Amino acid sequence: MTTFLGIDANVWVIILTAIVVIETLVLIFLTIKQRKSSSGIDPITVGLFEKILEKVPTPLNMKEGPFLLKEDIKKLEKKTPLIGEMKGLFDLNLLIKLGNIEYIQGNLQIALTYFDEALRKARYIGDSKSSGICLSSIGLIHKTKGDIDTALRYYQEALEINRDIGYKEGEAIALGNIGNAYRDKGDPDNTLRYYQEALEINRDIGNRKGEAIALGNIGIVYRDRGDLDTALRYYQEALEINRDIGNRKGEAIDLGNIGNANRDKGDLNTALSYYQEALRIDRSTGHRKGEATNLGNIGNTYLQKDDLDTALKYYQEALRIDRSTGYRKGEAIDLGNIGNTYLQKGDLNTALRYYQEALEINRNISNRKGELLNLDSIATIYENKGDPDRAEKYQKEANKLRK
Repeated sequence: MTTFLGIDANVWVIILTAIVVIETLVLIFLTIKQRKSSSGIDPITVGLFEKILEKVPTPLNMKEGPFLLKEDIKKLEKKTPLIGEMKGLFDLNLLIKLGNIEYIQGNLQIALTYFDEALRKARYIGDSKSSGICLSSIGLIHKTKGDIDTALRYYQEALEINRDIGYKEGEAIALGNIGNAYRDKGDPDNTLRYYQEALEINRDIGNRKGEAIALGNIGIVYRDRGDLDTALRYYQEALEINRDIGNRKGEAIDLGNIGNANRDKGDLNTALSYYQEALRIDRSTGHRKGEATNLGNIGNTYLQKDDLDTALKYYQEALRIDRSTGYRKGEAIDLGNIGNTYLQKGDLNTALRYYQEALEINRNISNRKGELLNLDSIATIYENKGDPDRAEKYQKEANKLRK
């Protein structure tokens, strides 16, 4: 038997193999340590992210966000230069949550980088459920940008994955997302079809919260069609479910929807009573986005009542909340509402200033629907000011977005 330095050859093979393994492990450790050091990463930083991000749900539910207070967002913003370097060290859940935060703030491209990285990791480790969540989130970004066809492709891929793995709740969510996209395309028949399919699945699996969401969505389709009585029937059914299961946020959303239908009917006092009830619930649960939405709804009602000063008071309060939570889309809506009020007051210059501020935000967050609305409003201002050239300029910009 061959020996070297008195040691058997087979033993040498084992020793040399062990040395290679140890060297490899040391190299991996030093690489990770160097990445952490060069990025300024330390356990305190990682702990900060984990503590703050505990408040953010996965997947993102836009009806319940935003999820962080402004001070939490500021803490994250201080570490923004590090996040890109840390991205490769984050697990899937953290990446998705960071993407959700950036989405809420209107930073769509940054959000997209997180969701893309999370999707890459999910596919690498074969986590199909997380892949579906990432695909849905990427679809939502494209939908927000107004690229509905691309959004639909991502939603359809998420739907196929959830069906393949038998994840029925995810399947229902994907169907609802597809319905939302068709609603944005102005296709109520397909919208209704997907919402009804989502409703059937949620009922089959006993997901009462999902059932209530689907019922509310179907109610919105009927409201869009002007069939307010049918819309109200669906909203009431959703309300009963959310009250049964103690879902206070969902209850407030349903009450707001019922208020919307009554306002469309011209029954402004009934609408106000529902909005006020929804507002009380949102305040009691600390649901700041819902609070701002209902303040805006109350403002809209007073605007219809021609009580412009009261409308302004509610719009300004909604604006303060949306700014404090960093909800940029809501901020733009509030600014547009304030502009509408000043337009109705005949103060064209002040109205124009608010519309332009809203337009800048909507462009920054790639909210095409909001941008279109602001462009139309600015064109109206210039028409009323007797400046047809500028009115035409803004109207042409709006028409380009409509194509």
